[in-house]
Amino acid sequence: MDVVLRSDLRSPVSFVHHINAQVSYSLSRLDGGASDVDFINGALDFNNPNAFNGPNGLDRTSQFSAGVVMDLIGGIRANFITHFYTALPQTLTFQSQSDPEEIFQIDTVGDGQTGVAPVPGSNVGAFGRSISAGDLNNFLQSYSSTFGNQLTPAGQALVSAGLFSQTQLQELCAITPSLTPMGNCGSEFPILQLQQAPAGEVGNGNYFTFDLRLGWAIKPIRGWERFRVEPQVAFYNLFNHKNYNGPDALLSGVLDGAAGSVNGTTKADIAPNEMGLGSGVFSIGAPRSLEFGVKVSF
Repeated sequence: MDVVLRSDLRSPVSFVHHINAQVSYSLSRLDGGASDVDFINGALDFNNPNAFNGPNGLDRTSQFSAGVVMDLIGGIRANFITHFYTALPQTLTFQSQSDPEEIFQIDTVGDGQTGVAPVPGSNVGAFGRSISAGDLNNFLQSYSSTFGNQLTPAGQALVSAGLFSQTQLQELCAITPSLTPMGNCGSEFPILQLQQAPAGEVGNGNYFTFDLRLGWAIKPIRGWERFRVEPQVAFYNLFNHKNYNGPDALLSGVLDGAAGSVNGTTKADIAPNEMGLGSGVFSIGAPRSLEFGVKVSF
């Protein structure tokens, strides 16, 4: 759903010659079978490429923008633009060290890939949508009681072939991760020990910025009607609002409990995820910056 309101007024008040304003709001969904929108991104489940579908890395539920341009008395022009976007989602996955035996521990879909498919009970982009930061521990408890310490499809195939019993595979730690791994599996294989999120766990951040530009149109030569010189100053992110977790710096969806992951990050740990300047002189969402310039029209 898109809603746009526009207004264009001449001399609404004595000190404003002209004002143009626009406000827009978008309520949207952008779902996909992977966290990005590549046409082919390597299926999360090679046996069933359409098994997973959910909010991808460009999904923003709500987007609000507003902009105003004003021509004031004395040739002064002021304009601002502001944006507020809700946070991006993330996909929950298991920690992987790319060892061959992990097909018996974290390959929960049985396609030979490890650390790729979403954690059972979740979907693409579930964190920040169906699973909030405050609900993450409840989800992990539910997962552990339902799917933890179980055989993967690879392990089940060994049992079906009569090569191992379920008990033997459990003793070998050929089981799925859990908050309470069986025996010494959590110490022998750290990937099997799920970590609960700490108190004060944060999610990916919302986005907000407010930019302001001021200019003064001067006619240095009275007879040249079209010739103007306009000194300008622009304030990007005027209120110096800190934005975190841009598309290239989301919290990691790997459930390893490390700082920077969805189950290991509090407000004290989010500084590395703050948006900053890019390769140029400005980057959307970066800390406050000033720009001076001169515009010449003729």
